[in-house]
Amino acid sequence: MNYLSSVDDDNKIDKKINDLIGFLHCGHLITCNHVIFALGLITQNKQQYQTKIIEEFLRIQDDRFDTGECKAVLDFIRKTTESQRNVTRKKAFQLLQRIDKINKQK
Repeated sequence: MNYLSSVDDDNKIDKKINDLIGFLHCGHLITCNHVIFALGLITQNKQQYQTKIIEEFLRIQDDRFDTGECKAVLDFIRKTTESQRNVTRKKAFQLLQRIDKINKQK
C-alpha cells in the first residue's frame, strides 16, 4: 500500500490511513515497524497527511510494546542527527524541525 501511494490518483489509500494508524499503536514492535515504514512513504506522496502522521509517530512514545527492546521514536531521530551520512543527518534535522513546529502549534 505504501508504494502504491505514489500512483494513487483515485485517493483509495486515503481511506486506509486511519486503519494503518490503528496498527501503529497495536503494541507489537514488528507491526509498528512496518506501519512506520508505510506511513513514512505515504507522507512523501500525500503531503496533506504529513502533520497527522507525524503527530501519530510522536504518540508512539506513550505506547507499551510487547518487548523491552523498544525505544522512543524521538530518541531514534535524535541519534540519527549524528549520522555520518550527510543525507540521513539532514533528513533527521528536518524531521525534528517539523516536529518542533507541530508541537508549537498545539
